[in-house]
Amino acid sequence: MVRLGQSLSLQMKQSPQQVLLSSLLQLPIMSLEQRLATELEMNPLLEMDQDEELDQTAEELVDKEKEEQEVD
Repeated sequence: MVRLGQSLSLQMKQSPQQVLLSSLLQLPIMSLEQRLATELEMNPLLEMDQDEELDQTAEELVDKEKEEQEVD
């Protein structure tokens, strides 16, 4: 007598890009900025977008993080 059966499995695999992205998302802002600067220096094909609004927002976030660290 022949038995038939079914099984279902679910696997999640992350690509190297997803692993890198998740590690970058967990970095504090100062570390992220340092990491970006290092990557820009190492790879001549990368360019930094010099948007004033983006720069201003980043500076505000850095100032806010510094204030929080001083309070703690």
